[in-house]
Amino acid sequence: MEHKRSHTRKSPLLYPLKEHDREHKSDFLKTVAVYLSLSSNLKESAAFLHIHTNTLMYRLNRIAEITGKSLKDTDYRTSIYLDILTEETGQLNQWFGEGRE
Repeated sequence: MEHKRSHTRKSPLLYPLKEHDREHKSDFLKTVAVYLSLSSNLKESAAFLHIHTNTLMYRLNRIAEITGKSLKDTDYRTSIYLDILTEETGQLNQWFGEGRE
């Protein structure tokens, strides 16, 4: 992981979500990070994000549309989660730190 963090290459998997979040002030990167961190548990993820489960499902469908990939695909899900862990560790820690308060 340290080796991957030290490289300046940015994840092509995260780029579409980051761009969409930047342009539309959405929280899709946070949504997918929380969802994957909580083992794809819809109820826990929705509660953590303070949204309804249907809203979470809508966001996950929009994420699939934006990225062209489904989080049901194990290879994609694993790859994007690893990229989140390596590139967004600080942000992930901040999100989960806020959730505990």
